[in-house]
Amino acid sequence: MAKKSDIEKGEALPPMGGNIISAFIMSCIFMLIAIGFGFGTLKLELESKIKALLPENADPLALPMAAGLLHIFVMQWLAMMVNNARVRYGVAWPWLYAEKSHPNAIPYNCAQRAHQHYLEQTIMVGIILVIAASEFPNTAGAGTIVFTFSKILGNVVGYNSGNASRRNWGGFGYIGLLAVLGLAFFAVVKKFGVDLQPLVENAVETAKPYCIAAYEKAKPIAEKCIEKAMPYVEAAGEKVKPYYDQAMANEYVGKAAGYAGTAFESAKAGFDSAKTGMGY
Repeated sequence: MAKKSDIEKGEALPPMGGNIISAFIMSCIFMLIAIGFGFGTLKLELESKIKALLPENADPLALPMAAGLLHIFVMQWLAMMVNNARVRYGVAWPWLYAEKSHPNAIPYNCAQRAHQHYLEQTIMVGIILVIAASEFPNTAGAGTIVFTFSKILGNVVGYNSGNASRRNWGGFGYIGLLAVLGLAFFAVVKKFGVDLQPLVENAVETAKPYCIAAYEKAKPIAEKCIEKAMPYVEAAGEKVKPYYDQAMANEYVGKAAGYAGTAFESAKAGFDSAKTGMGY
């Protein structure tokens, strides 16, 4: 098994390995988390809230269609980035990847993987978007847009920088992907004539006391961990501050930060409202 000490600068490994059984278990957990996200969007009534933000005469499929076009655009963007990398690093067609002996193997292969990774996920995204949009078009479209936008940061910008670990810059997009996957599950069940939402709500109510008890037990440990981590966080903040100040001096970055802050506050207010509604 490869170790992190064995990899070169710019390379990265998945957070964990395993075998066929562990892969199956993790896939099951992934699906259960997605169902939880899907249930959360239903509980928050995001479908009607997103619809209210669209033009009055907008077709129900308008947002999923727009999400599909955005996804195709980013796919083409990444393909052009691969072409740029081929010319820059001298990797001609028909070779897909550069050999490790190539002097620029890592930056070129990062550009190639950024595109390939996106293509691999496009199959799943397209399938679950179609399924979820059959019942929840607005939420499915919005979730796909969030996921695709995250790929601009994670793949177009991060992965293409030549540092594979920067693909995680787009990690927030899995919130959108998980929500759409969960909604696809609820859409399929609904097509079979079964309404799972009441059953899930009962399960949540049953599990709530145990979750609260677990939270209370974990809280002191988490507080100690945070207390020990704070000096390192503060030290990192001091090192980053000059670069942050320099970036914020740029007019456009400052405006973008303002919009992001507003969006964050809106999301936080929605989350707090949901917690109150669920009795937390």
